[in-house]
This record gives sequence, C-alpha cells and structure tokens, in this order.
Amino acid sequence: MKKITLTLLSITLFLLVGALSVSAVGESNNPLRADARAKVVELRENRLENKLIWASNVELRTQIKLKLIDIKNNEIILDESIKTQLTTLTTDLKAKYTALKDTKGDIQALSTGIKALIEAKDWATLKTTYEAIIAIQLTRNGLLHEINDLLTQINNLLP
Repeated sequence: MKKITLTLLSITLFLLVGALSVSAVGESNNPLRADARAKVVELRENRLENKLIWASNVELRTQIKLKLIDIKNNEIILDESIKTQLTTLTTDLKAKYTALKDTKGDIQALSTGIKALIEAKDWATLKTTYEAIIAIQLTRNGLLHEINDLLTQINNLLP
C-alpha cells in the first residue's frame, strides 16, 4: 500500500511541475486564456488529490477486510453496541458511496466539448466549463474524505 501512495505522490509532483511549467511558458496577453490555463492546473491538482484520497480509501478497506477475516477465523464475538455502531456507519458509508456514484460521468460529459472550445479559442466558455468540472471534483473530494472518515471509524471499532 505504501508503494501505491509513493507512486501516486511522485506522479503528482511530476504532473504538477509539468503543469506549472506549461502554464508559465504559454501565458499570453489574453486574460481569459490565462484564467483558463490556471483552471487547468487546478483541475489537474484536484484530480491527483482525489486519486491520493482514493488510494487511502483502498488501504483502509483492505485493513477492514483483514480484520473481518481475523474476526471470522478466530470466532470473535462483538458486543451489541459495537454491532449497532458498525451498522450505522455502514449505512452512512453506503449513502456516501451512492452519492459518489451519482457524480460518475459528470466530468466526462463536460469534457467532451473542451477540444472544440480550445480550437475555437472560446476562452470564456472554456473557463466556465473548467469551473464546473472543478466544482464536481471538489464535491467528489469532500465525499471521499467523508468516506475515509467513516472507514477509519469502522477500522477503529473492530478489534
């Protein structure tokens, strides 16, 4: 799991440096174009942050799975209060995953016309499109943080 995290961090740094150098080199006198480029950098940063959060999510789910296997193999009996808490947390977790799933495909739908906007040099519409994508990314980012918080609580409840 640490290899995945380190790999994602190195990819993040690589892409961030590349994005910053591209945006610094290609600045023009058009402020709308500069704003659109700045939004691209923010978009890439958010995408990488979401991937890092997702990697943490996978690691937490793996830890929980291993603990559940251990509980089953050792026939450990959980208290009713812990079972109730786990049921509540699991219900909340399913709701968060459903909300996350509802945003799936929204970014792709917005991204379909980006190439045409760049070719048409419609920087205002492009900036608006990027802002809409960033809003979706931030929503997903918040949901992923909430999911990780719930997974951490579940992991802490299990013996």
